[in-house]
Amino acid sequence: MKMIPMIVENWTPRPLMTSPSLVGKYVQIDPLDVERDVPLLWDALGGNDGTLNERVQWWGMNDFVEESDLADVVRRIEQPAGDVVNVFRLVDSGEVAGMASYINTRAEHGCTEIGYVVHR
Repeated sequence: MKMIPMIVENWTPRPLMTSPSLVGKYVQIDPLDVERDVPLLWDALGGNDGTLNERVQWWGMNDFVEESDLADVVRRIEQPAGDVVNVFRLVDSGEVAGMASYINTRAEHGCTEIGYVVHR
């Protein structure tokens, strides 16, 4: 078995993630704006009737009691440099349908995770 060396020659760290708007056939992905998008996410994902908590139970957080709880979590996700939260909108209506994030970005290793995914 051939071993892969631990050091990659001529490696340069990757730039931090950015979040340009991307438009597909059904969904548009935009950087999330807390003030504008969290109230829309709260409504779309069932914040008022408790279904949001069912959808995100695997996030390992306390239940969301009010909209500001979701806003606080989004702000915490965005705190580390390079972590970006995106919102998904339906192309035909502009209606918010979910969110996902680039998290745990390690530019020196050229990697990032997709996390905090939730949709209706």
